Amino acid sequence: MNWRRGLLLAGTHFAIAASVLSWQLRREYRRHMAVIEAHPGAMKPIFWQEEPSTIPFDPCNGGFVDYYIPPSQIMVGYANFPSWSFVGMGTPCPLRWTVAGVLHNLWRANVFRTEVLLSTTLATLIPVQWFLVGSLPLVRPRRWWLEPGAFITVCTLFSAILLSIGSTVLAPAYGVLSLMSEFVMLFGLLAWLGWFGLLVWKSAHRAWFWFRRAVPAHQA
Repeated sequence: MNWRRGLLLAGTHFAIAASVLSWQLRREYRRHMAVIEAHPGAMKPIFWQEEPSTIPFDPCNGGFVDYYIPPSQIMVGYANFPSWSFVGMGTPCPLRWTVAGVLHNLWRANVFRTEVLLSTTLATLIPVQWFLVGSLPLVRPRRWWLEPGAFITVCTLFSAILLSIGSTVLAPAYGVLSLMSEFVMLFGLLAWLGWFGLLVWKSAHRAWFWFRRAVPAHQA
């Protein structure tokens, strides 16, 4: 168990994700306060009102919801695909088994509180996820960057650099740099799929090994 490598990957991904999530929460808070100042009193999104109606309307059930995911959020999602999928953050109609799906039914009227809890949950899972991935590598190739965990981390760092340059130095070229960032993170997502494949293969191989040891050859 390489715990130093696990701490390094966990710290790197936590720093990147925490920066992006905190920045998004600040924007969401300002937007939330602007709505409250413009419309004092209890606010409830009109699309989710549960008032009696002859025509039931639910955009998440047979409807269509058009939404935008920022490039920075895509980067965090692809870089932390297992945790991101479990939390279900970033979609207006999350699956019921995700954390966002549960909160969607409980706190429909309080979007900001939901975002805070989802961000906190994701920020807690990311270092745990990467400590395990980094401490227990499934393969040890000759070139360190070919290992899925290291490859995803390199893609994430490169993607974060592109977005940082686009948001500060080369602001007019932010659209092009954001597309490049998403393209890079597609390779990170493919690396996660490869990691899952390795995990299934290793688990099946280990289970077969213990089965062969537990059951004599003439009984198997």
